[in-house]
Formats: sequence, structure tokens, C-alpha cells
Amino acid sequence: MRTLRLALGLILASVPLAAQRRAAAPATPAGEWPLALGTAAGFVDVHIVGTGDLTALMLPGWGSSLGSLGAFPVGTIPALYMTVPIGGKWALEPSLDLHRTQVNGPVTRFASDLGARADYAFGNKGWYGAAGVHLMALKTTGAPTFAQMGLGVAGGYRFHFSGAWSGRLELSHTIMAKHKTAGLPPYTLTALSVGAMVSVR
Repeated sequence: MRTLRLALGLILASVPLAAQRRAAAPATPAGEWPLALGTAAGFVDVHIVGTGDLTALMLPGWGSSLGSLGAFPVGTIPALYMTVPIGGKWALEPSLDLHRTQVNGPVTRFASDLGARADYAFGNKGWYGAAGVHLMALKTTGAPTFAQMGLGVAGGYRFHFSGAWSGRLELSHTIMAKHKTAGLPPYTLTALSVGAMVSVR
């Protein structure tokens, strides 16, 4: 079995240089969210109801999915996310991760982990909370496309690195619903991750 991932986080390689040249740009006020692109890595624990637990280290561009549900990838930590300020302490955070698995046959399985959540900053010290939804769209050769839905919550701490770069440490928990048609059991995902973000404003 060979697993390939479209590492969209690679586009970050060209963003920092342009962002750091904007030395004259005003800084984001303390506590507010910047318009930024980010990627993350960390430890995850996946509990598959009726099966057991899986624990793994996930890195951007490699190892960010687990093929444990009938060889379908299980979304873990999204490889790419974006914070979009919407006023005051609030921000929207869309996220994306793509997975492709191919086995002999040939049989190809594709999954896209799409997420959207609302982030809220507590005070001006960097603490925040978040809640949102996840959608795993799954497709295999010769079968229709179906989706597995989930809900997630998270909390963490943001900090500044240097220039346009900032980071965050986050604890998150996601519950994915059972999909009866595809025969996928429900599962929960708990992750401790470290993220890196670069401002694009």
C-alpha cells in the first residue's frame, strides 16, 4: 500500500519572505487575530468505538492521516489552516487536509478533511477557545462519494515568534459520527499540537 498526501502547507515556504519585508505594516493589536496561514504537528490519540485506540505523531506533509477505517484515512491534525479575523476577539478558521491511498487492483481511496470553526480570544494574553465542525468526504474506486460528519472543540495559547511569524500550543477533541452506509464506526480524536502561522496582511 502506498499513501500519498498533497502537502498544501508547502505554499508557506514562499509566504514568510514576503511577509517579513512588510516591516512598516502595523502590528495586530494584542488579543486580536491576524489574517494568517498556518500548519501544525503533534501527538494524537484516536479512539475507534468498538475497536480500540491508536496513538501517533503527526507531521505536516507526512503522516497526518491514519488508514484504519476500512483503509480509509482518518483525519487527525489538518495540514493547513487559516485564521480570518471577523471583529473584536473573534476569528473564523477554515482548515484543509487531503489524503490519497492506493492499493493493488488498482483501487484508489481519496479523502478530504474540511473543517470550519470559530475562534475566540480571552483577554490580551494569548489564551483562546474554539468550536466548529469537520467533514470527511470519502471516495473509493467504483463507489459513490460519502461524508462523515464531526464536531470539535479546542483551547490553546498563542505566542509571537519573530517578524510575521507566530505560534500556538493547542489541545483539541473531535467526535466523528457513525456512517451507516459506508459501515464506518464513530470515533473520537484527542490531539496536542504545535502550530506555526505567518501573517499575510
